[in-house]
Order: sequence, then structure tokens, then C-alpha cells
Amino acid sequence: MAIAATLAAIATPGPRTYLNSIWAYGENVTDSLRLNHKQNNLRFFCSSEPDICADSLSFRFMLKGYDNSWISPFKEGWLFYTDLPPGTYEFTAQCRFGNVP
Repeated sequence: MAIAATLAAIATPGPRTYLNSIWAYGENVTDSLRLNHKQNNLRFFCSSEPDICADSLSFRFMLKGYDNSWISPFKEGWLFYTDLPPGTYEFTAQCRFGNVP
């Protein structure tokens, strides 16, 4: 399974989004672009700029190759996928003030 992580910008002004880490079964796999077929439960952790008030932020996520549309809104900057089939995926996260449409 191959994973690429990108952080897409929202068209409206908003805080920058950071990918902090990717975990598979308790192992940090952030630097791995290829995972074995047993590493199919993934948790993505994202954040915004450190000086931004977290209470006013929302995140939305998409795992291209698996999700058909954005998953949103989330107040927390993490998302967990279970039992992903083998494939090639691209993780995208966006952050902004208020709810993400």
C-alpha cells in the first residue's frame, strides 16, 4: 500500500495545516511512503499554526483513492481509517475558522 500526504489550501483565508504524524498499529509510519498489507489501520494527526485558538477551528479530510468526498467537519485534528484495502492513497487535510463546508 502506498500513501502520499498533502496539505491543501482552502480558497478562503485560514490557518496553515500541518501533518504531524501517521500511525499504523502503534508505530509511527510518517516517513514511510510504502506500507505492507498488514499496516492497513491508519491514524492521521494534523494541527494548525500554534498561535491559533483551537476552539475556533474545524478540519476536513479526504483519503483520495478511498473517500469519494470530504469528511467534515471535525473539531479534532485527527482521523482513523480501519481495514484499508491494498492500494495507492493520497491524504489531504484542510483547516479553517468555523465549520468547513
